Amino acid sequence: MKIFSFLLGILFLSVGTLVMSAEKKSEPAKKAKQNIKVLFIGNSYTYVNNVPLAVEKIAKRRGYFLTWESVAPGGFSLERHVYVHEEANKGGIRNVKEKDAIEKIREGGWDYVVLQDQSGTPSCQPESTMRGARALDSEIKAIGAQTIFYMTPAHYIPVEKPKNGKGDTAEGKKQKAMWSEEQDLLNNGYNRAAKALGARVAPVGEAFRNNYLENYTRAIHSPDNSHFNTAGSYLAAVIIYCTITGDKAKGLPDPTYRLNPMMMKTMQRIADKTLKDYGTQPHDPVKIASEEANKKYFDEFEKQKAKKQKELQTPAQK
Repeated sequence: MKIFSFLLGILFLSVGTLVMSAEKKSEPAKKAKQNIKVLFIGNSYTYVNNVPLAVEKIAKRRGYFLTWESVAPGGFSLERHVYVHEEANKGGIRNVKEKDAIEKIREGGWDYVVLQDQSGTPSCQPESTMRGARALDSEIKAIGAQTIFYMTPAHYIPVEKPKNGKGDTAEGKKQKAMWSEEQDLLNNGYNRAAKALGARVAPVGEAFRNNYLENYTRAIHSPDNSHFNTAGSYLAAVIIYCTITGDKAKGLPDPTYRLNPMMMKTMQRIADKTLKDYGTQPHDPVKIASEEANKKYFDEFEKQKAKKQKELQTPAQK
């Protein structure tokens, strides 16, 4: 019996040593994952309020050493990024002073490349999104990095409200449906590209939809109804950070925009809901009820934009 107990003791000691050894071996791998290098390719939806910097600062507070660079000239589509590189190689006129997107990818060393298309292109010209994405993704794969699509939100459409301020008018309901349908179209464009290329999506647009479905007057767009205010930029940064790291949004800091605590927690909650319900894997396209959804949506957006500009005019301008 004593011999059996002695042998059993040796067995437990051996197992314990193996476990400790495995734990020690896993530490360097974990530390290696904490060094992340990201390239952002997009336009003003990337650089307004410096979303990449917000991602970096959140990561730093969570123990990651995340570095990044970006190629994000205003108004560029993914296909335009590719075109600039092709024209430069032909000796054409360069439209960016720094290295173009493909040159930047080819520098190598990136772990992730985040692709963000021009705001309306994935819905209006999904074939353009696919061509640009395919060309860039082939370069990304060649250097051993991963592609993530930064799925952008639809332009916000202010809705008509009843005089008592409660509920929605028939026109208001119509405007909301139009806006949500446009988000479906944008999602479809990004999802098709991501699925075809074996990439993931950072569902920023879906998070914006969740915010507005919960409270349509909780503004996370800027006054131009296209770009984001600081709350929207924080939400975008949190979604991208969580897509890269797999972390939860709850409790993530906001060292960049310094939102009030209530708004910060609301954005974290919406981010976690979106990542749980929608995830980061591409979805099958959603069937759109109206074939003319894009035209109606952009007509309405321009109508609201003209109305706002008129309201801002001085009496002399009128």
